[in-house]
Amino acid sequence: MLHLAICDDEKDFVQYLTGLLNQYSRETGRDIKITPHYDGMELIEKYDPTIDLIFLDIQMKLVDGLHAAERIRQMDETVGIIFLTTLTQYGLEGYKYHATNYIIKPMKYARLKSELDKFVERSQKEDTPSLVIANDTGKYDDRTLHVLQSLPALPRPHQHCGADQIPRSGHPAGHCAGNGGAALPFALCNCGRPPDVRPM
Repeated sequence: MLHLAICDDEKDFVQYLTGLLNQYSRETGRDIKITPHYDGMELIEKYDPTIDLIFLDIQMKLVDGLHAAERIRQMDETVGIIFLTTLTQYGLEGYKYHATNYIIKPMKYARLKSELDKFVERSQKEDTPSLVIANDTGKYDDRTLHVLQSLPALPRPHQHCGADQIPRSGHPAGHCAGNGGAALPFALCNCGRPPDVRPM
């Protein structure tokens, strides 16, 4: 379930946005819970940590969206926030609170759907199980790590199959199965036993 909160002091807009979100739920088949709030202070005092994404109006009378976002970030560092505004300069200021994005009113369904699709995709990637590795420099997960592998050491000659004219790769010419007669490191000998891979 995707838990969405709407915080806007215009009740007509809350109703309108709720309708768009229900349309998104019907079209995508995604289960959505919608929690409305009509002021920033109400959102703060009744904050639910199960919320995934907040649609937060910037211009509200008692506690505006920017102050509400600052308080929310003190309680929850990961919840998504999309600011709603009629003025672009406020939207840019909202990035201080790690906003997912901002949408200029009036909102169109196509823009809403695009933002929700991107948010859901990012959330699914973040929820992918991963291996967490910690050391003195911090914590990392295996989605951010890259592994480099050195070339293998050249194997020693096959002593068990009695082949003659052993090349440096450790295999007689044409002797290793599946290599077309060329010598390949770590290729299995067609005698069924692996080569000795200790460095020469």
